[in-house]
This record gives sequence, C-alpha cells and structure tokens, in this order.
Amino acid sequence: MYFDSVHAALSMNGHGVFVWSAYGITLLVLAQLLLWPWSRRRRLLRELRGEQRRRARRSPSPGPPASPGPAASPTVSPMPTASPVPAAAPDTEAS
Repeated sequence: MYFDSVHAALSMNGHGVFVWSAYGITLLVLAQLLLWPWSRRRRLLRELRGEQRRRARRSPSPGPPASPGPAASPTVSPMPTASPVPAAAPDTEAS
C-alpha cells in the first residue's frame, strides 16, 4: 500500500483537505447532474396530471364515445390495378 495507515491516506502529507474536498465536490456535482433530470421529470408529470384533472373538472365528459354503425364505417377497396392504356401513336410526319 502506498500509505502506511488510513490517517496518512486521509491527510496526504497536508494535501488531503484539498484532494478529498475536490473528490467531494466532484461527487456532489455528478449526483446533482443525475438527480436534476429525474426531479424535473417527476415535476413535469405532476404538473401534467394536475392539468388533466383541471381540464376534466372544467368539461365533464358526456359518456363513452358512440361507436360508428356499419353505414358510417368506410369501406376499404383493394389497391387499384393498372388499366391498360393504349400508347400514343408516335408522331410520324414525313420529313
């Protein structure tokens, strides 16, 4: 081991305060960078839920949406097939 004791490793010949504080600040910054997006996401989701509740209270829903009857459902036709179109006759003018 490089240091003889734990105390020597923590003090680092008088430089330990600076080294360990740099490590501490770095860990705090990294933790903040990891927690900020998580907390912002939670806050955004909470605000969106509140907004949905406010909208639901303002305009009560009339009930379940009515399903369209068979007459209202669009019929899907198969893809159109290419109909043979006669080719235009080449312009054959005598020169």
